[in-house]
Amino acid sequence: MKPVRRQDLVANAVPLESKEVALAPELKGLLDNFGSAMDEFKKVNDARVAGIEKKFDDVVTNDKFAKVIQASDEFREDFNKKFAELQKAKASNDNSDDELDEKATRLRNIEKKAFDRYIRSKEGERDMREAQALAGSPEYKEAAKAISEKLGIEIKDLSTIVAEDGGYMIQPEYEQDMDEILLETSPMRQVANVRSIGAPELVIPVNRKGTTAAWVGETGTRTATSTPEISQERFRAHEIYAYPLVTLSMLEDAQFDVEGWLHDEVIEAIMIEENLQFVTGNGNGKPQGFLDSAITKVSAATYDANTNWGSIAYKFTGVSGGFAAAPAGADALIGLVYDIKPRFRGNASWAMTRRTLGSVRTLKNSQGDYIIRDAITESGLVPVLLGYAVDEFEDMPEIAADTYSVVFADFERAYQIVDRVGIQVRRDEITQPGYVKFHFRKRTGGGVRNYDAIKLLKFGTS
Repeated sequence: MKPVRRQDLVANAVPLESKEVALAPELKGLLDNFGSAMDEFKKVNDARVAGIEKKFDDVVTNDKFAKVIQASDEFREDFNKKFAELQKAKASNDNSDDELDEKATRLRNIEKKAFDRYIRSKEGERDMREAQALAGSPEYKEAAKAISEKLGIEIKDLSTIVAEDGGYMIQPEYEQDMDEILLETSPMRQVANVRSIGAPELVIPVNRKGTTAAWVGETGTRTATSTPEISQERFRAHEIYAYPLVTLSMLEDAQFDVEGWLHDEVIEAIMIEENLQFVTGNGNGKPQGFLDSAITKVSAATYDANTNWGSIAYKFTGVSGGFAAAPAGADALIGLVYDIKPRFRGNASWAMTRRTLGSVRTLKNSQGDYIIRDAITESGLVPVLLGYAVDEFEDMPEIAADTYSVVFADFERAYQIVDRVGIQVRRDEITQPGYVKFHFRKRTGGGVRNYDAIKLLKFGTS
């Protein structure tokens, strides 16, 4: 699901409690169940908190609370899954055109069949060349033009097959498709600043805003004022790869789409590894994660003086491995919001694991209200913490002593991802007889680009 930004919430979000939400019948029942689950959650949590305050640990209540948390998560997942299905169906209906779709489908099926044979055997190159001849036909170009105008997308012709040293390069359109799927499924790529580069490294000059001005009398002496301090942030692309082997027999005899299966498996593996390094990577032959950057506690007096550039500032909860009792626990999160300058808050969001999110759901403010509310947006049902959307980052640490388990940031300004080369695939059936090697590679990197736009919450006492 596409992350929701602050401006999306302000413009489109409807509180779950609103009675004016127009929903499809398929969603109404799920939403009613979810509302009941949240009511039960609040009741059980209130009982749990009351027991804690009385220093009484009720095992039955704690077990019931864990089950209620799990149930509310399941309701939310069911709602968003059904919501996405209905949105997809609506988009499909909006773009329907029977005659055009029939022609486009027939043409693309010819290409797909040729590509499938090409993947399975070297002899399939003949079919690919026939498909390329089709791509130059008036019928194909007419359909491609109509599709482009209708959907507002560019449909590219098939390019020539590149044969080199017995290896065959997968079609660029296919590589582009893999990159697009990676973008759609990677939470970090959806919120960070992503840029394609034409060199091994991206260098961004940073103005540290050091210029000053002074007052002077009509005949007073004018002395030099401070000049801006310019620094540079560098982001180098590193290589990530996958090298699966498949037997020729499997390619020839399999009753399922081996190429599609490899496609999905590799995308998932790259996504998992990229996300991990964008969060925790040490920068040694891989991206520099924001949690591996320098992290510094900065006093309020020097917070906005640009003296902490090069390190991420943090606040602490005051409790080792947990939140303080209400309302101090909520106050720590509120303070984190206002540690970020106003120009970054407009596009900011929270990031944490789903278990940490579950803990945050139990927090109340000084008025006794829960600080998380759920809202219905164009992206589905989303949790909203203090007015800002929450993204689930499973590579962040779970709450424990002295962990940085909550981040609040304008990720688009705070973190830079660079792509030097998109996902490429090379097919090799020569070097190991009886097998086909698929060499997937990608060159990417990342690191913090603006330390003022990201703040952390430490679960400790200092």
